[in-house]
Amino acid sequence: MRPLLYLISLAACAASLAPGVARASGFPPPSSPDFMPVSEIRTGMKGTGRTVFAGSRVEEFQVEVLGILHRYQPGRDLILVRASGGPLEQTGIIAGMSGSPIYLEGRLAGALAYAYSFAKEAIAGVTPIGDMLETLDRESPVGPADERQGALSSLQGEGVSPASPPESAEALAFAFESRAAELHPVQMPLMVSGFCGPVVDEMRRFFAGEGLMVAQGGVAGTEVRASDLVPGSAVSVRLVEGDANIAAIGTLTYRHGDRVLAFGHPLFHAGDVALPLGGATIAALLPSQNVSMKFGSATEGDLGVIEQDRSTGIGGRLGASVDMLPLSLVLRSVGAEPVQFHYRVVRHRDLTPSVVRWVLLNSILTREQGAGTSTVELTTKITLADGRSFSHRDVEAETFSAGTVGDVAGGSVKWILENVFERASIASVDVEVSLDSRLRAARLERVVLERDAVPAGEMVRGRVLVRPYREAPVWKGFELRVPEDAPGEFVLIQVCDGASLLEQEVQRAPGRFLPNSLEELLRVMEDLPSKDRLYVRLWSTEERGVVLLGREVGPLPPSTAAVFGSRRRSGGVTPTEASELGRGEIETGMVMTGCETMKVTIERPLEGKTP
Repeated sequence: MRPLLYLISLAACAASLAPGVARASGFPPPSSPDFMPVSEIRTGMKGTGRTVFAGSRVEEFQVEVLGILHRYQPGRDLILVRASGGPLEQTGIIAGMSGSPIYLEGRLAGALAYAYSFAKEAIAGVTPIGDMLETLDRESPVGPADERQGALSSLQGEGVSPASPPESAEALAFAFESRAAELHPVQMPLMVSGFCGPVVDEMRRFFAGEGLMVAQGGVAGTEVRASDLVPGSAVSVRLVEGDANIAAIGTLTYRHGDRVLAFGHPLFHAGDVALPLGGATIAALLPSQNVSMKFGSATEGDLGVIEQDRSTGIGGRLGASVDMLPLSLVLRSVGAEPVQFHYRVVRHRDLTPSVVRWVLLNSILTREQGAGTSTVELTTKITLADGRSFSHRDVEAETFSAGTVGDVAGGSVKWILENVFERASIASVDVEVSLDSRLRAARLERVVLERDAVPAGEMVRGRVLVRPYREAPVWKGFELRVPEDAPGEFVLIQVCDGASLLEQEVQRAPGRFLPNSLEELLRVMEDLPSKDRLYVRLWSTEERGVVLLGREVGPLPPSTAAVFGSRRRSGGVTPTEASELGRGEIETGMVMTGCETMKVTIERPLEGKTP
């Protein structure tokens, strides 16, 4: 297993998030004459809705109230309407109409937000404007964007992946019938551009439980100003921009000055957020018997910030700005000029690691092979806002796949964002990848020591026989000094590849991998062994050491070690199973496998005689 991924799998970093929110007075109260409360709505009332069917022009369609679904959700009602006009006779309710404002007798009643699958008519559920105002009129907590994110429901095990369909035709028919009888949030187009097919498929699986329809599109070259946004305008929420783009597209419901409401249902149900809000244009409509869809593109430039993602919609401010995370990739291949990619990705504790994986995986797939017998060298550098940084180098051969790069870099980002020690805002992520079509791999075949007995204080010298893939074996030397005060009658010399060393170190000195601060966490991640070298260690099993605040101390006298060893962990102190007396490295330039351990006797002068 890759060293960094192995270490990441060991950590169980819980993230705590309990910010307080305060009511604000950004919108008129629900009792305003501009709004129609549910109590005044009657069956048979007729009105209009507003949305964009093509380009950026807001058009009207007609609605008729069918009834009120009281307590559709705990404490909340839903207005049921039949929509008509424009293309709706052919398309039904369209993905991308979420948030379309519905007016009855000239007053705003709510946002079109729910629909039935496979419906023959355009019947929709409308979220009352009073609920949207009540839920979304909040002040967001102060703090960096990536600290304010709640969990995505899909990451909590909700939703069913398209990769897991019902097993039988009867089960499939039952699922369709159940879905057809269920009002659910109108799906939203998640338009992606610059991404290849395999990455788009991965996104579809990831967002399966979020009500997002992932589709390939483009980026609109037109410019939309904040002053152009009116109820019914198409809007976008950006996740990625740069050499590739991802944006969710919906409809603006209401605007009061610089405050806006949209969608009528959640985007990710993430609570307090900081997501960039932009404009959008609609290129075409795709009629479907299941869910018709708007094909759109996010326009260039940010117009504001979405600060709330709640059960009744999203809300934010125009004119505000949000800092996205800069991500760069330099891709080097043998025989080709380096290629650079630049992105800005959303700051979201749950989304960012996956988005980092997607853009890196996609960058490699668009230029190189996705898997095969090759060697990849990956360097990840993460810089924090306060200037601290983490850098790690990883090498893979033979089992390389393009996903390795995204897994390692995305895992590093996730671990830092979810640390429990302090707030950590990431300033930038820089990745360098070097690809070689040759398989630079080798195995350790033999370890030979010059002597199997060495006086304390002198050098242990030896050689290792390394056999490269399809090449002649080579010998490499090493030496380590046996300390004057080395305990016991013998020591162990161990020569191991990086992955094997890491597994043994987790067992021998677990305290090294249980950091007590972000500083220790960064150091542990940075000190992970590389796979293109052999590690030489000199061990003593006679006396044990301890890990104190992330650093190994020892060997200790038996009485002291016994005190610390009485408990597995206390006050940041953890005992080790053996003491490290010396260390060295053998650089090979090849991904190594193999581990050998040998015993060396310590020669000591006889009592009463000089050496």
